[in-house]
Amino acid sequence: MSTMTATVLRAPFNYFGSKAGIAHEVWTRLGNPRVYIEPFAGSAAVLLARPGGAPPPADLEIVNDADGHISNVWRAIQAHPDDLVDVMTTGAREVDLHARAAVALERTTDLVSRLEGDPHFCDVELASWWLAGARHTLPGNFLKAGPWHRE
Repeated sequence: MSTMTATVLRAPFNYFGSKAGIAHEVWTRLGNPRVYIEPFAGSAAVLLARPGGAPPPADLEIVNDADGHISNVWRAIQAHPDDLVDVMTTGAREVDLHARAAVALERTTDLVSRLEGDPHFCDVELASWWLAGARHTLPGNFLKAGPWHRE
């Protein structure tokens, strides 16, 4: 007799508005749908908590989030996971977070159009800064304009 253990995947970063706390309830109500669409995916906590893992190939899962940083982070995790490991496991200095946020705000202006224009594009450095900001600042505060300036 073999025993099958369920692996519950967790989001690799905290996200303001995460549905991780209600993911079990969502799947209890949905059951095992052949098509699943996760709007406002953020950290994709509900999808990652799907009982039984990924569905059969004939089924369909669609993840939606218009935030360019979210899409960029997920692409970087998929294409360049090793480049993000240090960011996910080290601390941060506040001055570095501010400097990265100032540069990230500038690089955000065309991020969505670059992501939409090239399915292979991702800005790994920007993704690493966003992950560090998400990890080390109050939820939703990383990319807020601050008193710093760039010359």
